[in-house]
Amino acid sequence: MHRCIICLGSNYHCKEHMGQARRMLSQAFPRIRFAKECSTSPYGLSNPSLFSNQVALVETSLEEQNVYNICKSIEAACGRLPEDKIREIVRIDIDLLRVDDKIRKADDFNRIYVQHSLRELVSSDNNNLSDK
Repeated sequence: MHRCIICLGSNYHCKEHMGQARRMLSQAFPRIRFAKECSTSPYGLSNPSLFSNQVALVETSLEEQNVYNICKSIEAACGRLPEDKIREIVRIDIDLLRVDDKIRKADDFNRIYVQHSLRELVSSDNNNLSDK
């Protein structure tokens, strides 16, 4: 089994796009857990719209490239269009940040909200273990 860390983000009709992405990710990866959704300021964009972000932990037997491909196909299914980039509209962005011990996107992985969300997921793991 592989442990993957995925981050979702949206700055356009966030509730709709984040919900759709979560549903599709849950169908593709039955062993997925989501941290709480949070709002963040945009990084590197002039569009001032806040982002909704959410980190997820996935356990899967699929290889890294398959996980990545599923994430990108879900983006497309949620309406992500190349021309939206010019307008700085992010309907949904799903990034594969880490697979097992391999960090794929260090800048994103090290963001404060990602690290906070990971601590939340680990804490909930520990609480569930102590309840047994």
